[in-house]
Amino acid sequence: MHNPSILHTTPVYFKKVLDYHNISHFPSKSSIPYISEYKEYNYLIDINSVFSNSPSGDVIDRTQSIAMPFKLHIARPWIVPLSNNLSLDESMNKRVNELSDYNEKINIFWSGGIDSTAVVVAFLLNCKNISQLRILYSTSSMKENPALFLALSSIEQLEMMEFSGDVYLNQNLDGIFITGDAADDLTASLDLSFYQEHGFDGCKQPWQDLFYNKTQNSNFVNFCEQFFQKSGRDITTVLEARWWFYTNCKIQKFPALASYILQPHQPLVIGFFDFYDFEHFMFWNTDSILSTPDYSSYKNQLKKYIFLYDKNNNYFKNKTKFNSNQLLKYRNKKIALLNQNAIMLLSDGTRIKTDNLPFLSEHDYRLKYQNSLDYLFDV
Repeated sequence: MHNPSILHTTPVYFKKVLDYHNISHFPSKSSIPYISEYKEYNYLIDINSVFSNSPSGDVIDRTQSIAMPFKLHIARPWIVPLSNNLSLDESMNKRVNELSDYNEKINIFWSGGIDSTAVVVAFLLNCKNISQLRILYSTSSMKENPALFLALSSIEQLEMMEFSGDVYLNQNLDGIFITGDAADDLTASLDLSFYQEHGFDGCKQPWQDLFYNKTQNSNFVNFCEQFFQKSGRDITTVLEARWWFYTNCKIQKFPALASYILQPHQPLVIGFFDFYDFEHFMFWNTDSILSTPDYSSYKNQLKKYIFLYDKNNNYFKNKTKFNSNQLLKYRNKKIALLNQNAIMLLSDGTRIKTDNLPFLSEHDYRLKYQNSLDYLFDV
């Protein structure tokens, strides 16, 4: 059996683990430290800083071409699509059929936003047994998309469950859990703050201009020229570069966070959009990620898909990406109550932690793990 690799790290503790393994590191502009002698890996951290004023989260490389200072788990290696043979509707249908084959109750987290609404619509259009579905919503979901809430409430076979606050913390439901995760990453994760800073024209400008202006480092720009070629397509604009970075380097962050709430034998938490067919659809349709200078045109592909079902013209024309944190707050509270603080999460679900977190000591770490994790750091 192969040793598990690292799925997710907690920077504040992980830096100490690097010290214990005598791996030299130094501060970056984000919460992720630079690792000495790993220039290309450090450049990935720099890209993270170009695209965010508050960069955080692990950086991976799904092309598996960048030397890493430790063994990171890559759930879905990057595959360059050979042909544009699936429409959005076809890819969504395939995903629903795949998830329905679990033959379990399908719990869908619905925030009312674009991503989770597209997931709900996909199941309503393609699931052969509507009674298999359970919509988990909150009062915020009702406010964000009241028209669809009324429509969902009128479907007799569809189970609806209000899932806020203590209900979330104390409820253990059967089946699998589906979120709208990975849609952000695969659609360039274009948050409003970045759009407001750079605007439509800035998103369409050559990416080299932004990267050099941010770093004043021509070697960094040259690295990115080579790295972007690994996408298998031309990367010319800031928006295309952003799509490639989040698609390749950031896509695992939400599944990793979801895994923190799972105990052995509990149901799966699955990001609906984290699959190759949707990713390949976006590969061929990145030009339509932001179709007009109005930010409300971001994610128009998914909004059109929703509109074909609900005919809600107001939602289609005016709905913008909103970073909802309602479920994240419930999840973080549950993590705290379950005492799930960890230095890192391994790909087999093991949480590397010590009894006295957050006051980690080298003695405590060595007492518990001795040298059993050295294989992760054979630098």
